[in-house]
Amino acid sequence: MAQLSSARKSAYNVLCHAHERNAYVREVLNSPFGTQQLQGLQESDAAFARKLALGCEAAKGTLDEIIDNYVAKPSKLDTSVREALRISAYELLYLEKPAHVAVSQGVELVRLHTKSAAGLANAVLRKIAQNRETFFESNPEAKYGLPSWIFKRIIEDCTEERAKALSESLLNEPPIYVAALEPCIPAVSAQAQFEAEGLHTVPCGEIPGAFLIQNPERISTCKLFKDNYAVVSDYAAQTVAYIAAPKHSEQMLEVGSGRGTKSLLMMSHANRFASEAHICAVDIHDHKANIASERFELNGMTGVSWYTGDICQEEVWQELPDAFDRILVDAPCTGTGTLRRHPEIVWSLTPNDVDSCAALQVKMLKSVAKHLNSSGSLIYSTCSILRQENEDVIDAFLNSEEGKGFVIDPISERASSEPLRQELQSVSTPEGYMRTYPSKTSCDGHFCAVLTKQPQ
Repeated sequence: MAQLSSARKSAYNVLCHAHERNAYVREVLNSPFGTQQLQGLQESDAAFARKLALGCEAAKGTLDEIIDNYVAKPSKLDTSVREALRISAYELLYLEKPAHVAVSQGVELVRLHTKSAAGLANAVLRKIAQNRETFFESNPEAKYGLPSWIFKRIIEDCTEERAKALSESLLNEPPIYVAALEPCIPAVSAQAQFEAEGLHTVPCGEIPGAFLIQNPERISTCKLFKDNYAVVSDYAAQTVAYIAAPKHSEQMLEVGSGRGTKSLLMMSHANRFASEAHICAVDIHDHKANIASERFELNGMTGVSWYTGDICQEEVWQELPDAFDRILVDAPCTGTGTLRRHPEIVWSLTPNDVDSCAALQVKMLKSVAKHLNSSGSLIYSTCSILRQENEDVIDAFLNSEEGKGFVIDPISERASSEPLRQELQSVSTPEGYMRTYPSKTSCDGHFCAVLTKQPQ
């Protein structure tokens, strides 16, 4: 009988815990329960446990498909047994572990919960090992662990290379970026303050205050983040916040403010611009607006008012100013550019979700357009890489009655320095939009368009 590795046992416990509580796997990993499971493991073993847990969640549909090929009654398979089989199937399909190791470890995982199922586990896993290549030959998209429709859609909208890079990114921990908020932490002294707190950072790109963190496990105990003097935010999201940030004494509307991360980033940049701007932040969820407000109170930044409501309904406009110099629509979307951070949504998305999001996104743009002053800026952003939610939405808006008089403003024109202008040009589309794509070592997939309202 093989001895079960601690890393596999920890990954198994995390997956079972997440299923029992209907929780996100990443949130469980970062919770006290997850910390307890990884505590005491060698650094390499802890990383392997996280890789197994997140990878199994991201490739869940493909793993279940091959497991079900060799189970007489798949619907009757105990959930805990299935979680154990997924771990070993993941190792066999995507990590190419030696078959005898993955199979024996899978059998031991099953023994933890149901000893009587050990024989079943042995038979199923041996068949998966024997038929790996045949399975991939008959299911080419399965090599990448993504649902077939998503993989094909990304190839159509981007390229096959982009689709493969996205799928590979799902199997790896994403890079963690942080932002120092002005005036809480001036950009010029940010790295020294991070180092003083034991955080090893590297400046990244040309966005002021942006850093890549090399030991993200220290963030949870760092006072700078507890006090909201610094925030965790993907570099592409930080770039959107820089592009959208208000200047001078502008009155700005932020739609979809959520828990206030972009609000914090934008006001931080406004402070760097020596701006006296004001943001009216609107979100449909009251509890998120409350959290955002508390974060601003905690770090002492001002300049934002909070509102709750649906921007597509007239009621919310009764509370807001009549017109704005700048509007950011941070639109709800499928999140296909951030799947590696949210692997649990990979197999829950459907093509109908894309249709619904795109229809809502166009509706939101039409709703806010009439509240923008002449020569004002309308910024639209998503964390999707699907054209239907990005370029197609902008096209639909510009071709609508509400979109008449708007023109595309190239994002590179928003740069305050030549190096930043070149950086923005490197992620610009031919139309002048910003588009980034996820890969193992890059930021997430985001889209941003700036439209200017021409004077009548």
